Formats: sequence, structure tokens, C-alpha cells
Amino acid sequence: MPGPLQHVKAIRMANDSRYAPPRFVEYAYYASVFYGIMGSALGLSIAMLGIGMLAVLAVLCVMYLGSRATTVYAPLVFPLGCAISFVALQLSVHGVPLTDDAVRGFVAWIPALIVVQALVLRRGFLHRFALAAFVTGLALLPYLHVSAHASNVKFQRVGLEEGVTLANPISLAAWFGF
Repeated sequence: MPGPLQHVKAIRMANDSRYAPPRFVEYAYYASVFYGIMGSALGLSIAMLGIGMLAVLAVLCVMYLGSRATTVYAPLVFPLGCAISFVALQLSVHGVPLTDDAVRGFVAWIPALIVVQALVLRRGFLHRFALAAFVTGLALLPYLHVSAHASNVKFQRVGLEEGVTLANPISLAAWFGF
């Protein structure tokens, strides 16, 4: 009988925004996303600031959830375990440095996953995040440039200037497609 009771508890908690972190945590998360994408383009690149912001926000989210954290983060056991084991194997077995792009992406993804899982409890978070993502995308527009392949002018690529996080046209399309 413990199975159904915990399931009902999780559903009630997901529908009750009393357990969600406060508003400033949500806005700080938007700021960290904006900084992660636009920081280098605006000349605000500070080493480890983005991951530090996410780590602090993740700790705050766990603290605000308190004893309810185990219920909220139960669905993340396997994704977090996969990410942590990937990072551990890359560092220990393969000798890949922590600053490698593949490892760094997973290290940043872990606290982001913890923060978003808690922020989803806030009523209307997904709508506000969609608006924040759109505004971040609009901030990228001044850095767009169109380039044509020299041998074939039929095809043009739209990308961002070097130094912007989403400079790769595929990454840019993924951001706007998201």
C-alpha cells in the first residue's frame, strides 16, 4: 500500500505551489541562462560564474524544499546518476579534464536539472520561462550574420558572431526551435 500513497503525495505536491522556491530563485535562474548565452558576447565572461550561479541556485532549491526534496527529486535519480557516472568515468578512467566541452556540459546540466525540477512547482513557470527564452533569443538578433558558401550562392547560413555561445547555426536553430 505505500506505493499509491507516495504517488498521491507527489501529485498533490506538484499541484501545490506552496512548496516551490521563491520568486527570486526563478529570476536568478533566468539571469543565469541569459548570462550563459550572452555573457561572452557582452564582454561579461567571468570564469566559473555561470556554473557557480547554478550551483548556488540548486542548493537553495534543495533547502527550500526541505523534507519534500526526496519526493520532488525522485524522478531525477536515473538522469542524475547517469550524468554523475559519466563525469566520474570521464575524469577517472579516460583522464579527460573537467574543462573539456563534453564533461563541462554535463557538469552544468546537473544543477540546472535540480533547479528546473524545483521551479516547475511554481505556478506558471513554464509560461514565464518561454517568455524569458524568447527575450534571450531576441537579444541574440543583433549578433546574427548571413554567410553564403563561396561556390554555391543558392545556400546561405545564418549564424552568430564568434564568441557567442550559440554561434553554431545548429545550436542557434535548436534554441529557437525549443
